[in-house]
Amino acid sequence: NPIFEALDVSNAFVDTTISDETDPGPEDTVTVTMTGPANVVEGDTTTEYTVTLSDPAPVGSIVTLAYSYTTASGDDITETTQAVVG
Repeated sequence: NPIFEALDVSNAFVDTTISDETDPGPEDTVTVTMTGPANVVEGDTTTEYTVTLSDPAPVGSIVTLAYSYTTASGDDITETTQAVVG
């Protein structure tokens, strides 16, 4: 007989407790690496940048990229953009 257990669900209920850490640990972290030219002169054409994840991330995850540059007048500007994993 291939039956390992017999369940009677006619009047059954189950209490379940899920235990997990309150903060994400290192195993929950995906590292983002971006490769491409370190410097780009305004107005010049550049090659594409490649963004690589250290581990798979679920489709729809959002990666926020921050980049900075110096204006012609010497002001530092930092901007951010987002990319969706797909």
